[in-house]
Amino acid sequence: MAVYDVGLKLNKASDGDTDPVNDPTPLNWTSFFGDTVGLVPTVVPAVDETVSIEAQGSMVMDAFGVLVAKGSFKIQLGTTTHKGGDGTLGTVDDTEYKSMALTLGTDAFDGATAVEVFIGVGGELKDENVDNDINDASTYRDDTVDVSGALGFKATLNDLSLVTLKNDGGTPTDVADDTSYMGLEISGLSAEFVEDIDGLTLKLWDAGLKLNQAKDGDTNPANDPAKLNWTTFFDNTAGLEPAVIPNVGAGLELEVQGTLLIDMFGFAQVQGSFAFSKSSDLTVTPSGSTTTKQVDVVTFGMENVSVFVGAGPYFVDNDAAVPDGIIDGNDTPDPDATGLLLEDMTLALALFKPTATTDTSSYYAVSGRAESIQLLG
Repeated sequence: MAVYDVGLKLNKASDGDTDPVNDPTPLNWTSFFGDTVGLVPTVVPAVDETVSIEAQGSMVMDAFGVLVAKGSFKIQLGTTTHKGGDGTLGTVDDTEYKSMALTLGTDAFDGATAVEVFIGVGGELKDENVDNDINDASTYRDDTVDVSGALGFKATLNDLSLVTLKNDGGTPTDVADDTSYMGLEISGLSAEFVEDIDGLTLKLWDAGLKLNQAKDGDTNPANDPAKLNWTTFFDNTAGLEPAVIPNVGAGLELEVQGTLLIDMFGFAQVQGSFAFSKSSDLTVTPSGSTTTKQVDVVTFGMENVSVFVGAGPYFVDNDAAVPDGIIDGNDTPDPDATGLLLEDMTLALALFKPTATTDTSSYYAVSGRAESIQLLG
């Protein structure tokens, strides 16, 4: 394992006892020496009072060809204070959180790279220019994750932003009044099953994930706090601000989307896009009613889906310019394939369920179609 392009910030303050609760507030080193006399450091750390730890860098790893990884990261630990309804720092409306932000991929810092991971057997961190030097970790920058002849699972991730906040309710030793929040956004995710078995293909690309959670200190989910609107939360805060803020609204609980390709030895082939989402506490007015309801919503959709079952393959990646295993408009299907073909299928499903436990009603809608169904051969 080697780490390069590394940066580290650390800010600590402590008193003479062993109780961290009453430690003094860390200094803002960026401005502290502007109001002092005497010795001034040649270089003043660019660390303010909101940062406890901030580390960033790029890493390469090869654990016996079983776990091979490369990519950039940034982790931030500190405090974030929400200014409350009055928008003023230092009033009783403030809420202070212990905060953690993890950023992976190209947005971690200037010059950061996407994350590549292989898990399986036979992977390799390939030294492309035969220049790796443990005394100069930057020589690992040009290495690649090589899966030729390997068996396992490979994924590439462009960007990940994870932010957590925790408020102890003013009583650090009592977890019952704690509240915690988490926002997660993943974009540009591609994954595939890497194998040396001819004809078996599993691929996922253009995938994304969003997750929003809020919990308190007990085990009853019914009284959990409302989820945060991460897109606006940091507009009214002071302190640590994540390098990248998840683009996740308050109503969203879970969202997954992407495009999938499955090819099982040319006998069964499926390719198309999908999306799933779960949202909570949305306000709707049912048709024919003037009364609004708070509902949880689940949606699932698929579009541009093509399915072939028979003696194939029918869909063939024969685009010499981009031989990526992904079937697109540049490829020509095999005219000799025999079987059942369904093209441009679309499926949409929506389910609304009231959040009130006393309301047993539910609402749903389903639609689906296929542009064409053919019996080939």
